[in-house]
Amino acid sequence: MSIPIPDFTRDGKVLIVAEVANAHQGSMEQAEKLLKSASEVGADAVKYQMFTANELCAKTHSRYEHFKKLELSGKKIKRLFNLARENKLLFFCDAFGTESADFLMSLPADGIKVHSADLSNIHLLRRLSEWNGIILLSCGGASEIEMYRALSILNPDKQEIVLLHGFQGFPTPLEETHLKRIAYLEKTFNLPVGYMDHVDAEDEMAFTLPLLAISAGATVIEKHITLNRSLKGIDYYSSLNPDEMKEFVYNIRRAEKAMGTCDIHFGPEEKEYRKKMKKQLVASRAISAGSILKEPDLTYKRAEDTCYPLNISHTIGRRIKQNISQEEVIKLSYLSLKVGILIIARMNSSRLPGKALIPILNKPAILYLIERAKLCKSADVILLCTTTNKEDDALAALAAEEGIKCYRGEEIDVLKRILGACEQEQLDIAARITGDDIFLSPSHLDETVYHLMSTNSDYCHNKSLPSGTECEVFTVESLRTIYNFAEHPENTEYLTYFVENENFQKSELPVSPEFRRDVSLTLDTSEDLGKITFLLRNIYRQNSPFTQEELIQFIDRYPDKFKTIGEARGYSQLKDSPNCRLNFWKR
Repeated sequence: MSIPIPDFTRDGKVLIVAEVANAHQGSMEQAEKLLKSASEVGADAVKYQMFTANELCAKTHSRYEHFKKLELSGKKIKRLFNLARENKLLFFCDAFGTESADFLMSLPADGIKVHSADLSNIHLLRRLSEWNGIILLSCGGASEIEMYRALSILNPDKQEIVLLHGFQGFPTPLEETHLKRIAYLEKTFNLPVGYMDHVDAEDEMAFTLPLLAISAGATVIEKHITLNRSLKGIDYYSSLNPDEMKEFVYNIRRAEKAMGTCDIHFGPEEKEYRKKMKKQLVASRAISAGSILKEPDLTYKRAEDTCYPLNISHTIGRRIKQNISQEEVIKLSYLSLKVGILIIARMNSSRLPGKALIPILNKPAILYLIERAKLCKSADVILLCTTTNKEDDALAALAAEEGIKCYRGEEIDVLKRILGACEQEQLDIAARITGDDIFLSPSHLDETVYHLMSTNSDYCHNKSLPSGTECEVFTVESLRTIYNFAEHPENTEYLTYFVENENFQKSELPVSPEFRRDVSLTLDTSEDLGKITFLLRNIYRQNSPFTQEELIQFIDRYPDKFKTIGEARGYSQLKDSPNCRLNFWKR
C-alpha cells in the first residue's frame, strides 16, 4: 500500500513525525506499541533509528555496548515498515552509515534522515545522492559551511530534501531554540525547513514552540513520543505521552488552518467584512451634469451600495454625465469615458496558421468579427491590434479597407501591444476580443461594458455565453497595473489569469439561461473551420445580421456537431503558474 507523500512547498500541510528513535530500548514489543500509538494519535509518520554500533562509534567508545543493545536488525526494521503501512503511516528512519542506508533504500523507506553528526560523512551522503526518496537533513549543531558541503554532495535540485532545525539537549534550553533560524535556513538554502522539538516535555512551551515554528515557516514537526514518561526511558526529557501527543497533533492541525496561505485570497467572512467596512467614494456636495470632478467634490464614506469603491485618483478631472446628489456613490457609469473594442489578431498562429484571413464562404474569417463589432453601440472606436511582422501587413490593410483603426506592436508582449492601442486612442475602457472569436455577441458586449461601469469593476466578462461569442472588458488602469507588476509580461497573452486575484475588482455579466451554452464556436483548428463554415452557411446574411437568439437556436438543433467543452476552455495549465502572478516588489 502506498501513502501519498506531501509536497512540502505547496500543499500547506505540516508533516507531523512521531519520533521513536531509541525509546523502544531494544524491545521489539515496545517499538511496535509506539508505532501503533503514533497512528492512533494522528501523526503522519513514525521515525526510528537504524544503525550498528560499529557504524556509530569506535569500539573503545564508552557507550559502544549501550548502542549495541539498541540495534534493530534489518528483519525488525522491515517488520516495523510493514506495520507502518498497515497503520497508514509514512516510515522514516535515521541512517548512520552506508550499510543501514542501503537497507533503508531497498525497502524503500519513505524518508531517510541524516543526523547532524553525519553531515561530513561523504560515504553516506554519496550513497544517498542516488536515492529518490525524502531526505531529512539535520542541522542541529551544524555550521553553515557544513550544511553547504553536505548539500553539495546531495542533489537539492533533483531530490526532495528538508532541512531540520533543532537539537537534543536532554532537554534543549528555551534560549537555545532559535526559531528565527527556520526562516534564515529556508532563505539561505532555498529548501523547506522543519523543526525538531526537544524542549522539556513538562514545560508548556513543549506545545507552544512547535506552533511558533509553523508560523516561522516549518513544514515538518518532529516530536518524541513515549508510552510513559514517568518511567524515564531513553529521550524521556522531551517525549510526550500518547494522550499529550494526541492533543499536540490536534493543536498542529488547528494551527494549519490559521496559517492559511501567503497568497491574498479573501474567504467568505473576509469578503463580507470588506463589503461592510470598506468606504465608498461619494460626492461631498451636489454636483451638476457637465462638471469636471475636483478633489473637494469627493470624499470617502461607508454607503450601502453593492458596487465596488472607486479610487479617487481615477476620477479627478473627469466630466460628469448626470447630476449627482450629495453623498451619492460615484460610479464609472456617471463619468464621460472613452470605450474601445480591441480585436487581437496575428497571422502567425501555431494551430491554424493564417486563420485570421482564412476564407470562409469567400470572406476572410476576421471580417465576420469586424462586422459584429460594428454593431456594438457602447464603443467609441474599434481597433485591430496586430504585430509589426511583415505577414501582418495584410491585416493592417484589411482594417483600413473596413474603416477601423489599427495599432501594430510587439508580437510576444501582447499586453504592451494592447496598452499601446489604448494610449493611441486615449481609451478608458477596453473590450478585448481575440481574432478567433468571430461570432461576437454585440448586445452582450454592450451589456458587459455597462455592467463593468455600473459596478465599478476593473474587469468584467460574459463567459457563460458560448465560447467564440464572448468578450472581456477591462479598465485601462487595470491593464496598466498588470503591465507594471507582471512577473512575466510575455505571458500576457493569457491576460485573464493575471486578474484572478484580489488586486482587481471583478464581476461577471448575469447572462440569461436562454443564452448560456457550454460549447465552443472559436476558430482554432481545421476541425473548427468545418464546423464554423457549416454554421455561417446557415445563419449568415449580408445585410441582416443574425441575432444571438438565432445562433443559439441553430446550435441547439445540432448537439452532436456543437459539443460541450467542459474543462477544455482556456489554458488551465497556466492558471496557478507563478508566470501569471503580479510582483509588487518589482522595481
